[in-house]
Amino acid sequence: EHRDDGFQGFELSLHGDWKQEIDLTSSGVWKKDGSDFTLTLNSCEGAFLTQSFSLDSPFTFEKTQESLTLSEANWSLGEGDLTAEFHLDSDTLQLQAEGKHVPLGLLGVLYPKMAFQGTASFQTRLEGPGDAVTGYLFAALEKADFSQNKAKGTLQLHLSPSSAQLYTHIYATNQQFLDLTATLPIAFERSTLEWKPIDSRPITGELTMQGAIEDIFDFVNTASHKA
Repeated sequence: EHRDDGFQGFELSLHGDWKQEIDLTSSGVWKKDGSDFTLTLNSCEGAFLTQSFSLDSPFTFEKTQESLTLSEANWSLGEGDLTAEFHLDSDTLQLQAEGKHVPLGLLGVLYPKMAFQGTASFQTRLEGPGDAVTGYLFAALEKADFSQNKAKGTLQLHLSPSSAQLYTHIYATNQQFLDLTATLPIAFERSTLEWKPIDSRPITGELTMQGAIEDIFDFVNTASHKA
C-alpha cells in the first residue's frame, strides 16, 4: 500500500523454529528518502522462547544523516513489560528504559547457547553531550530457579564520563551469597557507541563469597542447543 505522503504500509507474518517455535504478526508503515529511513510499527504480537509478547502502543524509529530516534515503545513480555526510548545526534545521547518482571528466558536472543530461567526488573538512563555520558542501571534478579533452589539479587551501576561504579549482591536459599563492588575505568566513544577501558588507570574492587557459589549460577545452562 503506497500513500500520498510517501509511506508504504506493510504486514508481516512469521512462523518457524529457533530453539522453539516462533510466531509473529506485525503491521505498520515505512518510508525511505535517500539515506533517511522511518518505520512506524502499529501492531506486533506473537510468541518466542515460550514467552508471549505484544506491542501495547505504536512507536516510530527514525534514522537521518544527523540522528537516530526511537519514540517510546511499550511491550508486554510474558508476565512482565518493557518500555524504552532513545535519541542520538551529533551533540547528545539520551536513553531511558524500564522493565518489570521481564522473563530471563528472553536473554536466549543474545546468548543462544544458554538457557535462562527466572524474572528480573530494571531501570536505566543514559545521557550526556559528546563522549561525556553519565547514567545508571538498577536491576533486581527477582527469581532464578536452579537445582531445586532459588536465587535473588541486585545490581547497581553508576556511570561517569571516566568510570563505572558497580555494586552487586546475589544470594541463594542454601546460604550462598556473593558481594562485589568495583570501580571500572571506562569511557564512552560516540563514534563506535561503546565503552572502552582506560588503560592508564587500574581496576579496583572487593569480592566476598560464601557457600557453594557455583550453585548460584546453575540457572544458566551452558549446554548447546540446536539452532
